[in-house]
Amino acid sequence: MTQQEEPPAPNLFRSEKRFKRYKTIHTGYPKILVKEGQEINKGDTIYKIIRIGAEKDIKSDVKGLVKEINHYYFIENIKIPRFAQFNVPLVSVEHEIMINLREEWEEKHYSFILAAFECDYFHAPYPGAEPYVKVGDKIDIGKIISVASIMKQKEEIPSDIEGIVAKIYFEDGQRVYKGEKLIGLKQDN
Repeated sequence: MTQQEEPPAPNLFRSEKRFKRYKTIHTGYPKILVKEGQEINKGDTIYKIIRIGAEKDIKSDVKGLVKEINHYYFIENIKIPRFAQFNVPLVSVEHEIMINLREEWEEKHYSFILAAFECDYFHAPYPGAEPYVKVGDKIDIGKIISVASIMKQKEEIPSDIEGIVAKIYFEDGQRVYKGEKLIGLKQDN
C-alpha cells in the first residue's frame, strides 16, 4: 500500500445532506401537521392519515428541516388536502447523516464475504482451537473461514472469493444477519 491508500482513522466522520420523503402508507385524507421551513425532531408527528373515521400518526425518523409539502390543491388561495392514493409523496425533510470515513474507504477497497443466513458464527471449529483465518492470511476460494451454528447444527462456511484478510467483522459466537459482512478482503498485489 502506498501512503495515500492508507485507510483513515476509524473515528473520522463527514456529514452529508440527504432528503427523506414521507409517502402515504395507505389511501386516505392526509392532515399535514408541519410547515415548509420548520425544524422537526425525530419522533415528531409529520402528518395524520384519515381513513374511514380512523387516524394514523406518521412520525419522523430523522431530525431535519421540512423542505417541501406536496399534497394540497388551492381554492381561492386556501390550501385544501386532497385524497391521497397509496405511496404518494407528501413531505420531504432535509437531514444530515454522519458517514464514517473508514467504513466508506473499506467499501471502496475491500471485497466482502457476506453472511448467507442469520445465525451464530464462530472463528474456530471448537473453543480453544486455532481460528480458521486471521488478519493478514491469504485465502483462496473454498477455504473454510468460519463455522455457523444453525438450529444446533454446525456448518462450515467456505470463502467464495480470494484475497488477503484485512478485517474480520464478527466476534466469535456473534449473531450475524443475512447479508451482513463477515470478512473484508484486500486483493493481493
